[in-house]
Amino acid sequence: MADIADVSTSASLDRVDRLLRHWERAQQDDVALRIRGHVEPAHGLALWGLTCHVYEQTRLVRPLIESHGGIELAPMIRSLYENALMAQWLVQRGPKALPGFLKVGARQRFYLAKTMHEASWTGMTDEIVQRLENGIPEEGELAAQAKHFEKILGDFGSGRLMYAVYRYLSGLSHPGITLVDAYAHMDAAGNVSLRREAEVHDAGTWAWTTVWALVWSRGALDSLTDASPARHFLKGMAREAGMPGYTLKLTKEAAAKAYADRYEAGRPRRRTAKD
Repeated sequence: MADIADVSTSASLDRVDRLLRHWERAQQDDVALRIRGHVEPAHGLALWGLTCHVYEQTRLVRPLIESHGGIELAPMIRSLYENALMAQWLVQRGPKALPGFLKVGARQRFYLAKTMHEASWTGMTDEIVQRLENGIPEEGELAAQAKHFEKILGDFGSGRLMYAVYRYLSGLSHPGITLVDAYAHMDAAGNVSLRREAEVHDAGTWAWTTVWALVWSRGALDSLTDASPARHFLKGMAREAGMPGYTLKLTKEAAAKAYADRYEAGRPRRRTAKD
């Protein structure tokens, strides 16, 4: 009979601490990002940024999970979870994922600048807005997918489960009835009492979600790193936490598309009349 993973708050926080210590030791030993020879620098930098953000957010939120554990932490838990899953998608979905991700980011930066300019934001000029618009890359076949998190998670075999967790965290992060209801209580007679502190405390969920985000973000970065130095440690942590794996598996359809994209990217470019 297989062992059931201990996902209690204390066990999960212990894993969080070990993951943070392992990350810190790695940074002391090697502060440079040594990516594999076939990996584009932009790919390595994207994974580095996402992973660092997950670990820095965790460093801030970890003591609050232990001391408080209220729904006020949901937005940060949602953020680190989302960043970790994006990192996995960029690694697993093949060479077209990163251009899609970069195109979405460039568009967002342009629209932010455009809005700031329309709002007469000091320092935001026509020239800056135009430069950002011109900088939106043409390449980015998967940009439409990269813009919608549900579609990104749809590429993974366990995507619906992961999206359910994401929706739960989102419901406690955005203005809505789920959040409002947490600050009131109705008894059987219909009497409503108000609360200053939310009724929902879910430290256990925050803790194990954080573990999963730490493993998946580091696993994505490690898969691009020369010799994958953290692979065995992360595999062990994933087994201990009852995770599907330290990296995520694509659906058959998404895996076939990723394989085709890698094959096409590796083929010699055909000469054209312009060459």
